[in-house]
Amino acid sequence: MCGRFAELARDVIDFPVSPDGETIAYVMGRLVQAFPGLAEPLRGPRVKACLDEAIVPFDALACPGQVLAFFPPVSGG
Repeated sequence: MCGRFAELARDVIDFPVSPDGETIAYVMGRLVQAFPGLAEPLRGPRVKACLDEAIVPFDALACPGQVLAFFPPVSGG
């Protein structure tokens, strides 16, 4: 978890994933169940998911051993 998300949950959350993998959207749903404070922020339109340091769509498959990170929207110039 990065930025504001880490404040609402914690930096690293270890979630077991099915050996066949799970979609990023499904993992997000599980995170919201475990950390209800993430429900609204994670569903923001500009949230990005990264799998092994690459931005991926929410229908991408996360498999055991991969690192999944969620990034909140950032602003800057």
